[in-house]
Amino acid sequence: MSSGALYRRSEMYQQLGQYDAALCDLNRILLSHPHDVRALLLRSVIRWQHQRRYNEAIADLTLIVSSLDCNNAVAFCHRGVCYQRLRRYDEAFADFNEALLIEPESLMAHTHRGLAHQECHQHLPAIEDFERALDIEPVSAAAYCYMAYSYRCLGQHMTAINNYNRALELQPNNTSALAGRAFSSACDGHHELALKDYAKVLELESEPQPSVLLSRAFSLEALGRWSEAIDDLQQAERILSAAISNNNESDEQCAMLWLFRGQAHRALGHWEQAIADLERYSHLSHRSDPRGFVELGAVLHEQGLTEQAQEHFSQAKRLLPAGTVELTRAIRAYRN
Repeated sequence: MSSGALYRRSEMYQQLGQYDAALCDLNRILLSHPHDVRALLLRSVIRWQHQRRYNEAIADLTLIVSSLDCNNAVAFCHRGVCYQRLRRYDEAFADFNEALLIEPESLMAHTHRGLAHQECHQHLPAIEDFERALDIEPVSAAAYCYMAYSYRCLGQHMTAINNYNRALELQPNNTSALAGRAFSSACDGHHELALKDYAKVLELESEPQPSVLLSRAFSLEALGRWSEAIDDLQQAERILSAAISNNNESDEQCAMLWLFRGQAHRALGHWEQAIADLERYSHLSHRSDPRGFVELGAVLHEQGLTEQAQEHFSQAKRLLPAGTVELTRAIRAYRN
């Protein structure tokens, strides 16, 4: 079979979600043409995007940029994403920067560099990248959502809401934008508006997301609707427990489940379970994410263990860069 036919069949397999079969055809091409840049690039994308085989993808992309095509901005960008997924941020930023030197208008490089900045709690440079992405592609609802999240983390909720609104003008049923707008509305005290958006999110999604249930419970509590809030928290707890017990991914992929279930346990007053889940999350996140320490400190504070709570708040504070408002306010509220 010719290389052209193998490419076409590999593409068909990808469209059907049969990624192992698609890889087999690309491997057949590479047996005959080991330096085929197109095949290496396509194989790397399948490996990182669909199979989480990041190190194998990095090997393919490194062969491209080091030996075959040193000016391949796409390969640098994809390798940067692999490093980002592995939390190797220095290498990720270096590759995104290299991609942008070669191709300054790369939407993917600006977007993913912005996401890497977010993951490092560097929200001002993240916003700059998302603004640049929107200059390149003004109808990117995703970029508006990403930028709104950074404004939210900076405590600028009205600006965040404006950006979520722009995303919703482009995609009225964008659940990320609806949930984000609801969260920012709640933070500004507009819980009734938040509940309307959460209701639409739950209507649009085939299965309720625990993060949405947890956030909606916060607004229900604020309005004194305790029984409904408890129902949401208990449903979130059940979903998360099932996801954790059935989880076939690595602990890294499971980390957010522990954080959300810890939050649900805390809200329900299940202190021991909350501490166990939040400690697990802090361990899995390589002690680089302050959220686990903030939640742990809150649980300990609510139990009257002030000294231990302060230790966790101090650890969270050390991880927070200047200007990250949302978590800083949470720490201050408990310290006071």
